Amino acid sequence: MIDSIGIALTGLNSATARINSSASKIANLNENYDSDAQSTAKPSPIATPSGAIEAQNTNLAEEIINMKMAEISYKANLNTIKVAGSMFDELLGVFED
Repeated sequence: MIDSIGIALTGLNSATARINSSASKIANLNENYDSDAQSTAKPSPIATPSGAIEAQNTNLAEEIINMKMAEISYKANLNTIKVAGSMFDELLGVFED
């Protein structure tokens, strides 16, 4: 029973990482490199050594689907934790009687 909670927590961490990844891709979807602002702006973490930012090949529909799948996974793992907690409570209740 404790293993199921650990597995569900791993699933929650995975879903969180998926959502963060998709959100980051969507947030940076329209980011463009401006050569005039190079001297005043801090360098982008996705820039090439020469300072250019390559065009991203992010598919918005695919990222939205990934976020929805992560949401479903998150809910399923939360439900697993709730059921495991309920089973644990029932087990403790047996010993109380």
